[in-house]
Amino acid sequence: MSISERNRKRVFPWTFYLLPLLHLAVAIPLAYYLNIWTDEASTLYSTKDGLSLAFANAANEKQSPLYFVLLSGWRLIDDSVFFARLFSVIFSTLSIFSFFEAARRFWSERTSILATFFFAIHPYLFWSATEIRVYSLVILLTLILFNLYARIYLSEEKQPVWVYSVFVLFSIFALYTNFYLGFLLAGLFAALLVMGDYKSSLKFLLLMLPVGIAFLPLFFLTLTTFTTGLDGTVLESEPLDGVRRVWHHILSFALPTELFPPENQTWMSFVRVWILRLIILTGLGAFFYRRKLPERPVIIFGVVCAVIAALLVFAFHVLGMLYVEIRHAAVLFAPFMLFSTAVIRDLISKKEYRAWLFGPIAVMVMVFYSYGFVSTHPNFTKRGDWTRVGRFVEANEKPGDSIVVFRVYETLAFRESYSGSNEVYPKEKYFDWNYEGEIGTAEVWPKQIEYLISVIPRENGRVWLLTEEYCQETKACEPLEKFVKENYTVVLTKDFYKERVRLLENR
Repeated sequence: MSISERNRKRVFPWTFYLLPLLHLAVAIPLAYYLNIWTDEASTLYSTKDGLSLAFANAANEKQSPLYFVLLSGWRLIDDSVFFARLFSVIFSTLSIFSFFEAARRFWSERTSILATFFFAIHPYLFWSATEIRVYSLVILLTLILFNLYARIYLSEEKQPVWVYSVFVLFSIFALYTNFYLGFLLAGLFAALLVMGDYKSSLKFLLLMLPVGIAFLPLFFLTLTTFTTGLDGTVLESEPLDGVRRVWHHILSFALPTELFPPENQTWMSFVRVWILRLIILTGLGAFFYRRKLPERPVIIFGVVCAVIAALLVFAFHVLGMLYVEIRHAAVLFAPFMLFSTAVIRDLISKKEYRAWLFGPIAVMVMVFYSYGFVSTHPNFTKRGDWTRVGRFVEANEKPGDSIVVFRVYETLAFRESYSGSNEVYPKEKYFDWNYEGEIGTAEVWPKQIEYLISVIPRENGRVWLLTEEYCQETKACEPLEKFVKENYTVVLTKDFYKERVRLLENR
């Protein structure tokens, strides 16, 4: 009996349970304390009317609808922000169990626990656990699908029919949850081809037929999303921009620094790039020096990761960069963590190497994990710092003031964080606006700014104007700033994390 087969027959060891407990000890306080940000507010807005409208509201987000349906049902119990985040915390915790199950199919119990430890405390997993978005569920579904796939195609034991049926059902469930999980299915198929298992490849394709048929109702929505991009146009990009974007995501999974990188590279990110370049060159040299193929897990997870990464690059050039942010790479996270484990395990397979290599590697990873965790939530706040913004406006406003938020989409986050009695504008068209020109220029949001100006109550003497970071850092809001300069006097300015608050008075 192989190590993996022996491990799968055992229950989870008691030491393993410390890992989900450690994850929960960090994720739950974060879920309670962190302010809401715009993407989360849009999810709450899309699920506030219950199950009946969840499918329709998902179209606003250009997302598969199932997550919104599930969250709508969950919020019938309690509609607080914290309870909505607990939905994601549950998925991230279950992902730890699924990751360990996937790891011990290939490696010893000790190796699997170590790999799961670094997965459980990864800043990206904590980030997804505290998002009222689909990403935590995507990570869980990625691992569930792989475990079912491994049981069917990578095990020597013949599986009962129900296992195949469950794999089909979860594949359908996955596509209705997030389109990008289809990238994982493509990667799993490619892995069979690369391993030369053509018989299983054919069986896999046949198994995907009912999945494809079940997906047809969403096919045209998917087709529209992938062919028209954000608003019928895709902003121009250089041929290698997509590769650079996905490469950054991979760097963030390997040695996290800033999940949302600043405009200028930090010294920590610079160091990370050179460390990983050295590791990659050393690893390739070691593989060539041994003159033998990598172990089976390296090939399997390597192919899966390569296919997912290639399809993300494709999505970048078809849809634009806003559809290949770090959050959209959730489908790549777990496979990459397993691939990293496989590579390290293969390169230091000899016990005498492990003794002196593991310590330095672990210390280096923990340093980057700590930095990544802190940089993801500076001052323990999310983008926009909306809780503090809301409190600041409440403390300084007067009856009859108007509150105007730009971008229009950002209004949703402020509404969730504001308890005052003054009117907040705009009141509609939250999802109607996209990029109209080159990012960072005055041509990026002209129609949206024109609409915003049209809804500002000109008769009110005082207006609170809330603008996001791009208005401060780029020329994106030049038309709005010109309007403000011509019609108002700025009497108060306060900067928050990624947000600026100004009090304007009529000239």
